[in-house]
Amino acid sequence: MRGHRLKKIYVDVTQSYIWEGKVTGIIRVMDEISSRFIGDGRFDATFVIWNEPGCFFQPVDYTEALNARGQDHKAEFKKKGSGSSKLGSSRLRSMAARIPLAKPARTMIAAQRHKRHAQKAGHSHEGIEFEKGAVLFMPHGGSWESRAYIEKIQALKKQRKVRLIPIIYDFSPVLTPQFCSEGVRRTFDAYMRKVLPGVDHILSISQNTADDARTWLKSTGATRLPPVSVFRLGDEVGGERAIKPTVQLPERYMLCVGTIEARKNHMALYFAFRLAAENNIELPPVVVVGRKGWLAEDIYEIITTDPLTKEKFVFLHQTSDSQLLWLYQHALFSVYPSFYEGWGLPVAESLLRGVPCLASNVSSLPEIAGDLVEYSSPFSPETLVEKMKKLNDEVFLEKKRKEIAQKYQPTTWDAAYQQVADCLLS
Repeated sequence: MRGHRLKKIYVDVTQSYIWEGKVTGIIRVMDEISSRFIGDGRFDATFVIWNEPGCFFQPVDYTEALNARGQDHKAEFKKKGSGSSKLGSSRLRSMAARIPLAKPARTMIAAQRHKRHAQKAGHSHEGIEFEKGAVLFMPHGGSWESRAYIEKIQALKKQRKVRLIPIIYDFSPVLTPQFCSEGVRRTFDAYMRKVLPGVDHILSISQNTADDARTWLKSTGATRLPPVSVFRLGDEVGGERAIKPTVQLPERYMLCVGTIEARKNHMALYFAFRLAAENNIELPPVVVVGRKGWLAEDIYEIITTDPLTKEKFVFLHQTSDSQLLWLYQHALFSVYPSFYEGWGLPVAESLLRGVPCLASNVSSLPEIAGDLVEYSSPFSPETLVEKMKKLNDEVFLEKKRKEIAQKYQPTTWDAAYQQVADCLLS
């Protein structure tokens, strides 16, 4: 429309742009949300990354970065008549395991990646001057390992009246510190104390995280509580066609998707299988999809060496989108015994595929689908065994499948983006 001024927004894609691993979890969410600003006629969007050595924000070609990922599908962008953007049919699909943000100790590696990507793309190493009154959208929450980043966004707010709007995923480093490294706990706490009270709006991926944000801010003595809006993540997962993994798989199996780390509570599955074996209870084996993460080595060693249970576990560390889709389609049910989640993408992704899910009854997980999910305490292997037995019954399983098919309301990534865009435009 002639004379209509677009909303100026700077999208900080630092974590996504420099990411060189498999695109899952938070990186997947960032890509799904951030990429939809491309072609959205309501925004004048500039994609930026934080240049740690230079202490400035640097503009980047985010489309090029997405297309260079080398995943199952490359991104193709198409404009929709409504003015919002949509990735084409071969766009990057959603995956299931949550990936943590870059570790504070990897600042130099990140800096080297900045330089390498910039040189390859032909970008200069000059900082960008932010337009007054614009929005700095931080879909990864912010580079909380960098003091210079904190000082820069505070200066932008004070000097350029830039509105700061981050997505906050969870408060695990301060609420479940036993599952994080000391460095992550320290930098997360310091960043949130300095930055969060001064942001203009918080976007939260669940009501539980929104409540955690308010509660934690009050506990720190913060005199200001920013407004918080909750938006629902998309459920879409997998490639355009299902491809069976090349490894040997059991004919009947339950599926557990998520990084192998202490917080995800794979040990509950181990204890459950121990109890089942000791009581002559036959349960289907579990296929575990996820890379090794924080505090994973001891967990992995115990599970894979115990003679009583090791045959009940199949680990897949490098699963493609299309292979994950196949695994969902052929699973009896999924299981998600995590101690704490900001959302829990694998639960929603399982239900989208019509696969019943057994999840922990804590944090945000009951928000996803209410009574459509079976629940167990993450602290009770006994309850986990009973619920697994229940779901292993074909009559009950078929009843649950029909209930999910009739009642579950999926969310597209387009819909998730629209919720974010509405908040940014308000």
